[in-house]
Amino acid sequence: MLFEPGHDSRIAIVAVLRRLGGHFLVLKDRALERSHKKRNTSSGPEMFFAVSHLDSETCTQNSDEEITMIRRFLLTVLVMACAMGIAQAEESPLLGGGLGQTLRVTIVATGDVCDATVGFRDIRGTPVPEDGRGTPVPDDGRDQPIFLKAGQTAYRDLNFNRFVTRLGQRYEVRAVVVFPPDPVRAQCRWSAEIFDQFSKRTTLMYGHPPQGVPVPEDGHLSPIGGAFGQIVRLAAVAGSEVCAVEVDFHSATGALLASKLMKLAPGEADVLDLNMNSLVRFGERGIIDPCFMPIAPGTAAACKFSVQVFDQFTGWTQALSTQ
Repeated sequence: MLFEPGHDSRIAIVAVLRRLGGHFLVLKDRALERSHKKRNTSSGPEMFFAVSHLDSETCTQNSDEEITMIRRFLLTVLVMACAMGIAQAEESPLLGGGLGQTLRVTIVATGDVCDATVGFRDIRGTPVPEDGRGTPVPDDGRDQPIFLKAGQTAYRDLNFNRFVTRLGQRYEVRAVVVFPPDPVRAQCRWSAEIFDQFSKRTTLMYGHPPQGVPVPEDGHLSPIGGAFGQIVRLAAVAGSEVCAVEVDFHSATGALLASKLMKLAPGEADVLDLNMNSLVRFGERGIIDPCFMPIAPGTAAACKFSVQVFDQFTGWTQALSTQ
């Protein structure tokens, strides 16, 4: 079980520890009772001392089963305390939305395994299980586990229409992503976007820094969404040294959509474009996983990447993610 650092998790852990502590005291009371019965057959003042103290002689008379249970209790306390301090919880800034908008958290596996739990918190920091009228929300808001293998992508949506009823109203939330203590199982990268429900176009983009193990030279940038009438552009800029990479766009299932080799001298830049009209129809939305791979070891170190989504008709940029 994973515990997100916070008030709710501490209460849950304390409750468990109290229950385990109760079992421990029961074992101790049984040992004292058995000791009392045995010592009660003898005479002398040492009987009262033996009953009021669980000395080493009495402990050695406990059954193997009780000793094992006590050891398990102590080990459980230690493991739970360590897990509470190590589990990683990442969150977005406060993101507000209005009528006709959706907040989407997208996660991509950057390594062999990405194991995470995604949820949302309101302005008070409490989970978002209900809408503004107290009606339970069956599909939105509740923390949901996500398990991905290499190259896979998944997302969770929060529909702002459940919290506001008219134009001009806003609802503020934070996206929270919890990862297991083991960094091998936390090879993930995630982003948060707010998009228009009618056109499916992104109006705000937040790309979170890499989580878990460091992103290798051949890595994934923040996943991003696009809609009909938009272009997704992946740009690379060479810093003080040569930048030589292959840049790619992958679908949510890992399929290769576009690819380009870039060999850039210091100060040069290049782009790879993906026309969303080839993937979706109007009113649909596609998730894009931008990636890069060095042509030779070390040739990606001098590269700086960015991903933009812009309108094909006006040329206006509508989303930007920098790495």
